[in-house]
Amino acid sequence: MTLASGDRLGHYVISEPLGAGGMGEVYRAHDARLGRDVAIKVLLDAFAADSERLARFEREAKLLASLNHPNIATLYGLDSVSDSDADAGTGVITYLAMELVEGNDLEGRIATGKIPVNEAIAIGKQIAEGLEAAHGKGVVHRDLKPANIRVTPDGTVKILDFGLAKTWEPSPDGVDVKESPTITAEMTREGTILGTAPYMSPEQARTLPTDKRTDIWALGCVLYEMLAGRRAFPGDTWPEILAHILERDPDWDSLPPTVSPGLRRLLGRCLERDPKRRLRDAGDVALALEDLELERRPADEERSAAGPSHIKKIAPWLVAAGAAIIVIVAWVDKPPATRPDSPPTLRFSEASPGTLDIARIGHSGSAVAISPDGELLVWVAATDEATQLFLRDLREHDAHPIAGTEGALAPFFSPDGEWMGFWADRKLKKVATTGGVPQTICDIDHVHGVSWGDGIIVMGAIGAGVMFGVDPDGGEVQPIVASDGTTLRGEYPKLLPGSRDVLVTRQGQNIVELLSLDTGEATTLVREGINGTYVASGHLVWTQQDSLLAAPFDLSGRTITGDARTVVEGVLTESSVGVLSHYSISDTGTLAYLPGTFEQTGARPTWVKLDGTMEPLPLPPDIYLSPRVSPDGRRVLVSRQAKTRDFWLAEPDRGVLSPITGDEGDEYWGIWTPDGTRVVFNSWRGEGLANMWTQPVDRSSPARRLTDAPSHQPPADITRDGRGIVFGSAGKTGENLDVYLLDLESGKTRVLLDSNADEIQPKLSPDERWLAYTSDVTGRREIYVKSFPDMGATIQVSPNGGQEPLWSPSGDRLYYRSQIGRQVFAVDVSGDPLRFGREQLLFEGTFTPGVRWGRKWDIHPDGDRFLMLPMESMQSPHEIRVVVNWFAELERLVPSDG
Repeated sequence: MTLASGDRLGHYVISEPLGAGGMGEVYRAHDARLGRDVAIKVLLDAFAADSERLARFEREAKLLASLNHPNIATLYGLDSVSDSDADAGTGVITYLAMELVEGNDLEGRIATGKIPVNEAIAIGKQIAEGLEAAHGKGVVHRDLKPANIRVTPDGTVKILDFGLAKTWEPSPDGVDVKESPTITAEMTREGTILGTAPYMSPEQARTLPTDKRTDIWALGCVLYEMLAGRRAFPGDTWPEILAHILERDPDWDSLPPTVSPGLRRLLGRCLERDPKRRLRDAGDVALALEDLELERRPADEERSAAGPSHIKKIAPWLVAAGAAIIVIVAWVDKPPATRPDSPPTLRFSEASPGTLDIARIGHSGSAVAISPDGELLVWVAATDEATQLFLRDLREHDAHPIAGTEGALAPFFSPDGEWMGFWADRKLKKVATTGGVPQTICDIDHVHGVSWGDGIIVMGAIGAGVMFGVDPDGGEVQPIVASDGTTLRGEYPKLLPGSRDVLVTRQGQNIVELLSLDTGEATTLVREGINGTYVASGHLVWTQQDSLLAAPFDLSGRTITGDARTVVEGVLTESSVGVLSHYSISDTGTLAYLPGTFEQTGARPTWVKLDGTMEPLPLPPDIYLSPRVSPDGRRVLVSRQAKTRDFWLAEPDRGVLSPITGDEGDEYWGIWTPDGTRVVFNSWRGEGLANMWTQPVDRSSPARRLTDAPSHQPPADITRDGRGIVFGSAGKTGENLDVYLLDLESGKTRVLLDSNADEIQPKLSPDERWLAYTSDVTGRREIYVKSFPDMGATIQVSPNGGQEPLWSPSGDRLYYRSQIGRQVFAVDVSGDPLRFGREQLLFEGTFTPGVRWGRKWDIHPDGDRFLMLPMESMQSPHEIRVVVNWFAELERLVPSDG
């Protein structure tokens, strides 16, 4: 249907056509009753009989009627007239009467060339303010584009045509399938959707559920197009445009050189493909554009517009936060009265390009570190293959992986912020913060926290918590010995500035001590706390379960001078270790931490059949380790965390869980003797490192020490006669793990596998003719087999990585897990000499990953099921929380003068 000049719709007289949209034609008309010109939108004849489209048209009217904002075109009414009332005589006509917006739409304006930066910012700010108002009413436009934006002669921006808008009311599970857009064959016909397609968000293009963030994407597209004079995602056909949206970034070089870094960052955050990383609120975009607008004004004008001095000081942070972060959580209301010129506290969250997988991050040190000047944020994230460090300059837009840090853990900074250190490949390394190739500082098998001070790097290490030191420029790592010859112990050290005093956590005791590296004198500062840090505000901070506590601290007197208070809740603490929390604080007062709660429940050991079917054992959830099935298959040996990490005996049929070892010291890896009467395990009881001990299961006699060596020695297997124990230990270089055999009768130890690579997780075949093990001799963990006991030729079994080998009870199959432990593979074994079949994937699941020292799964003697440790209750955070100018808030909560 087409209306002509002079046709009447009720009291509206048609003047001229203005254009056509996807659902209707638009006309200029005169309201004879009120004496004003209006815009009339008439539903197309082709859609009149379509009840769904008619309902959508009516919904548009209801949505528009709820909006009243100077940047949104006003709806005057919705009506229908019959052919007797309409001069056009076409039957029933349904139409909207709307505000007539004079001026040009942005599409025509952009067609004449790029819009100056100042003008584009001003237009974008008004668009954002209009969207903010709509979103506040629960309305999402979903069709924002230059053709739907008009600028009046006085510079006012009006958003038109909410024809595809929907009410943004997330369903309880966050997915509103009914309201998700659907791209049909009719929609993809040439000329039907090309006018809208370049502004569709990736979730719209994929027909996924949408929310207000889809308007943020479209706003980014419009901003880019105004500045660049071309579409952000061009293409001649729908498939080309779709591919560009989903796979390629805009041509940032097309932006004029006058576009500031802050504005570029803002565009980037609006055009994040992942909605979780995209700016969420149009109001935040408006604020960021307002700050950019102020930055571009002359200095004298800016002084009058910027207001109080604390606003000017925080403006760069507001721009960076508004443009470069994913979620702005809150601004704390006002700075304290005693510091009127201090900037307000700003909170935001940074999402990681990799996965913040706590189970794989390990307990070598905090997974997040902030540079002393508060400008560089580094964290450990997990990729498909390994962990890696990611870096975000908080003054810039993007985070990126740091080359050469694959497998890295425990990041930390030098005092001057010029170097970033980390632990990887059993080496302590450093890399310049300006970039470059990582350099090795020293070889060290493991670390429990690292701190870089003046001329020394201090590390907590495994074993009995012996502390080591090394020159930052490199050299041999040495145990730290006090002046009286005492070997110092402590974990997660934090050196006090300009001194050789260090804060340490005592393993198993949950106390924070102040330790002198020179005299060895130790002073307990905090009981029931871990991970202590001195901060430049004059406070000592530490964690207790999932809370960060603080107390005023006299640095000169080395004493706490006031009461402690909780200052942050929800700081992730690893319950599997109990002494590690993930937070870091800069000298300038920026706090970064992983959010989470102190979790003591853990998971339950679970039977997993060969087809992946799971059946949890009737045991309480906990942080279990080293599950081993007894020779008769009726009992299970597990290590679990109580006061210390001890061994417990589970009888699943009876639902009984009873202790085997006591609180003498932490015990980790255990095996059964062939007769099922004793267990062999490694323990830190007594002096030295974790050597091997044995004890009857019925506790009829105390534990007896089997070895006394300067090395961690986890037992892995035992010969059928019960005489020989196969175990792992650091080799002659002290860097790699090798495999040994202990003869219990003679007490002699024999080397089975010894090289410059790791040989770990050994497992004897049922007939004891073969030894399967894991080695990283190629740079990747693979499964190998050697003849036993002569240790003849080597056979590689896994083709694409593997660890933790297990033989089937009959010896006709070898099982192993993938490098990250989520896939279980099988290889058939036959013949003499031994022949191996092709790798078969049995099943996949979310299980705790393996570690160098031992095996985290076992097989039942009947061969039809495995005993595994699921990760169902292990929670990993999805973001990193950052608090800028946190010291202002800290001072309010805990005054430094006590």
